[in-house]
Amino acid sequence: MSQTSHRSQPHDTEKAHYIDLDHSSFPKLAEKWVTGWKDTCNSGTVASAILASVAGAIFIHVEEKLGGSSPAADPNSTKAITLIVFTYLAVLSNCTAAVLSFFISDKLIA
Repeated sequence: MSQTSHRSQPHDTEKAHYIDLDHSSFPKLAEKWVTGWKDTCNSGTVASAILASVAGAIFIHVEEKLGGSSPAADPNSTKAITLIVFTYLAVLSNCTAAVLSFFISDKLIA
């Protein structure tokens, strides 16, 4: 019996392995984490908006180069259609990324 009661109490060497955490630093850590994510989302919004405008300019340039004619009249129609589809998808995905990044940062603030 005396051995079991002796084992339930930690030895002095076992106490050295425990880390005493200061719980007052946790709110500061969480605040820094949220601030970091807000900064990341804000920079993502700006980058996506810039890329969306560049993709829009490329889309307009491709449309001008095709001369307003239908891509089916062009002998290289598959290349023209592929280029139009990819530029359209670039505009759409960058606009979506900018809006979603804005919403995520708005949820982090609230």
